[in-house]
Amino acid sequence: VAGAQRPVIVAGNGVHLARAQPALAALAERLHVPVVTSLAGKGAIAEQHELAFGTVGRYSRRYANDIVREADLVLAIGSRLGGLVTDSYRLLPSNVSIVHVDIDESALGYNYPVTVGIQADAGAFLDQYHQLLDSDGTDPATDARRKRVAELAERRAAWNARRAELAGADGTDGREMRPEAVLDVINRRAPAETTIVADTGYAAAWSGALFQTRRSAQDFLRADGSLGWAFPAALGAKLAAPDQSVLCVTGDGGFGYHVGELETARRLGIPVVVVILNNQSLAFELHVQQHLYGTVVPAVDDFVDVDYAAIARAFGVEGQRVSTGPEFGEAFDKALRSDSVTVIDALIAKDAIGPVTRYDSVREREL
Repeated sequence: VAGAQRPVIVAGNGVHLARAQPALAALAERLHVPVVTSLAGKGAIAEQHELAFGTVGRYSRRYANDIVREADLVLAIGSRLGGLVTDSYRLLPSNVSIVHVDIDESALGYNYPVTVGIQADAGAFLDQYHQLLDSDGTDPATDARRKRVAELAERRAAWNARRAELAGADGTDGREMRPEAVLDVINRRAPAETTIVADTGYAAAWSGALFQTRRSAQDFLRADGSLGWAFPAALGAKLAAPDQSVLCVTGDGGFGYHVGELETARRLGIPVVVVILNNQSLAFELHVQQHLYGTVVPAVDDFVDVDYAAIARAFGVEGQRVSTGPEFGEAFDKALRSDSVTVIDALIAKDAIGPVTRYDSVREREL
């Protein structure tokens, strides 16, 4: 690690399980190394930290994937380096050195050959690494690393500027609202003590890449498969952490699977906030057909216009349908204050493509 010119730390869920978030940030600062995370590791470092560069893999920030592709060393801590975080095993360069730390010995070298494999709890590893640096006495934060981090910060700033530009399509100027406008409001108004539960597909991609964790250890839970998982999971998360705000981000396709749990939420008095990114379609499937196969199957992709806010009210809970950023902001503030489950049915543009790698061979990613 000391000899690497372009090292990167890839942090996974093992950092959360070990409660090692402060030690991770401290090591990154000491080494002056950028940190990216898997979706499961999101929040291992506060994403407003100068060395935090967001999520990588299949659902990711484009520039964050580039950081890994350009690395000469990957220090993977608490991640199995599976298909999602490595974009179906295509992300890590073939000649990169890998130092892989995981508590599960079988994970070491399972998906990638490693230069050094260390079976360890993430927290124990980080503590001992700090001790090693203390005894060594050298400063690994070289001028070359500082220069590289400054250059990477410029890429991050450009990405944030593009995100703000896209968030300007908030439905107030005749254009349909984009998901970036919804996540922009959530970033500005969600309490720091918020648990985000994201459904699979675009809902996870939008919230994983765009939601900014403001503290380490902020919980971000994503479904591993199973479309529709997020709403019942959010109810469980609220029961487990009743003092935290719990926000479910899902799509209209996902929410339809478990809409009946609105009755459960009302009966048990579970006040979660449900944000439905409603584009009246299975948009991921639509865009794959459109951009990769050139044949669209509307009977599979398209839904009728279902007013999920009205359905929520019919269940006796709160619901509001919105089509602009200001409307969403008002509804979101009200939902955060409510002692009832609240469904915000946010109408978004069907042509908005999520921050995923699926189409990189045929189009340039917006984010």
